[in-house]
Amino acid sequence: MPFQERNTVAYLFVGGLTMTLVGWRLVYLHQAGRFGGDDALQLWAQTILIAVVLGILATIGATILSNILWSIANREPKPSFVTDERDRQFEIRASRVTSIVAGIGYLIALIVLATGQSALFGFTVIFYAFSVGDFAGNLYRLRLYRAGSG
Repeated sequence: MPFQERNTVAYLFVGGLTMTLVGWRLVYLHQAGRFGGDDALQLWAQTILIAVVLGILATIGATILSNILWSIANREPKPSFVTDERDRQFEIRASRVTSIVAGIGYLIALIVLATGQSALFGFTVIFYAFSVGDFAGNLYRLRLYRAGSG
């Protein structure tokens, strides 16, 4: 399994976990009535900011851990971190998927806001649009690696 493929698996794991945990937290805060006051957007932004920072740290940790475990399992004292033209092509194609999905989600958020939904709901749709877009792009990249096509 190439270095970039291992990283993609780590990104998918952390991204899925982060989206799930953020969803649970937002539902909990909503059910607890915490989004009913004047500080609702501030609380939402703090929650998302913490999730983003923790997600970045978790991604770094998962990437390092997956590469260490791969090296131990395959007895590779010095893993290869080489990226080639195929990796760059996979990255470009995956970025397109990410952009398309995130863009569609952004348009959905605009429609949600245009129909009179709250800004809080609109921001949540935007957050998930970009999160799902990133997840879809990484999933597509993993599919490309598994298919081995360029």
